[in-house]
Amino acid sequence: MIAPDEHRRSPEAADRRAKALLPPLGLLTVAGLTPPDIDVELIDESVTGVDYCRSADLVGLTATTANAPRAYEIAGEFRNRGVPVVMGGIHATALPHEALQYVDAVGWGEAEGFWTDLLTDFKAGKLKKLYRGSGLAPGEAFGRPRRELITPRDYLLFNSLQTTRGCPMDCSFCSVTKFYGRRYRQYPVESVMEELRALPPGPIVFVDDNILCSPAHARRLFKEMIPLRREWLGQASTNCLEDDETIALAAQSGCRCFFVGLESVRQDNLKSVHKSFNRVERFAGMIKKLHRFGIGIIGAFIFGLDHDDEKVFRQTVKFAQRAKVDAAQFSVLIPLPGTTDSDALENQGRIFDRDWSHYNGTCVVFQPRGLQPPVLEAGLHWAYNHFYSLGSIVRRMWGHRGKHKPLSWKINLAFRVRVENWLRVLGSELSTSCAASPSASDGSLVSRG
Repeated sequence: MIAPDEHRRSPEAADRRAKALLPPLGLLTVAGLTPPDIDVELIDESVTGVDYCRSADLVGLTATTANAPRAYEIAGEFRNRGVPVVMGGIHATALPHEALQYVDAVGWGEAEGFWTDLLTDFKAGKLKKLYRGSGLAPGEAFGRPRRELITPRDYLLFNSLQTTRGCPMDCSFCSVTKFYGRRYRQYPVESVMEELRALPPGPIVFVDDNILCSPAHARRLFKEMIPLRREWLGQASTNCLEDDETIALAAQSGCRCFFVGLESVRQDNLKSVHKSFNRVERFAGMIKKLHRFGIGIIGAFIFGLDHDDEKVFRQTVKFAQRAKVDAAQFSVLIPLPGTTDSDALENQGRIFDRDWSHYNGTCVVFQPRGLQPPVLEAGLHWAYNHFYSLGSIVRRMWGHRGKHKPLSWKINLAFRVRVENWLRVLGSELSTSCAASPSASDGSLVSRG
């Protein structure tokens, strides 16, 4: 099984090893669904290269949209050597007929619904083109990952796990609901605790898209976790962060940070992407409350929404700094295949780039309503550079005394290194882009250092 990495496409990167952020939990879970009589090897291209000459009977791939071109390259190399290739994951589920141009079989949806059938057919020499499960797996049937297939030291955050699937929110830009459905399904708390107790030391990352979506389930889990005395990070939506009892229990159980999709500081944008439950006027108070409980926040913001103009970059960064958002992820809107936004932009003739490797949140692949693509890209670069300047980090972190403070500093410094490397790679290309940088009433968006 192979988790492709777009950055490994160049020959000089093939043998380079580096620490990745998180392990490929999806493939580890598929490995856990594999019958014990089948030998499984997992290759994560984020940390190691692919040996195409290694003996294999079948290769399994998964890919995000941005990694799909790399996945297709890997598939081609193995198929040229006579090794059949199967592919699953979000991109293959959104575009199965495209994927079938590059692989021998596609698994549609959650692996619990098709993986054992696919393997049975393969062993019988009757592999079909498309496998699709009969429905979404109930929580008690979730596959559990085989973590022994990877090396902990290869990852900054090795201890990742998923306790729930599905999201009822159905935001127009998000592919989660299309893949996992709107029905919220929970892995039994007893099983989650068994898995947690088996994890090695270190912080835990819950990759659930919204771990608080069922408050009753979340509260029960957090109560059980308190005796473990483990620090953890998770994701939550703003409307699920309003209940003080749940937040207090999260803090007691070791929560140090929530990744929260704030998306925009303009309410009309939030309405346009079906996220009106985000209330801009409540953002600052929510952040203060989390800090009061000793929990940090990584705020996610999207640029390029229909009501954005040249002032949105400065407005967003200014808000994030004043509200003391611990860390921020900025991205341009990605019209991911299968999402409502992608369908709408396609129907309006506004998508001009279908190179999937550009669907990474840093490249503009569509025509925004209120911004030109070069201005949008320059604004994104400026936002990152300005928000993660040393002065900005110190001002935002100043006064933090909660248990989240050490982690917040680490996250900021990690983002700063990432931004510095990014800007170094962009080089003259960034300089050209920033020459067209948008302006606001209080000056240019080009960084002042």
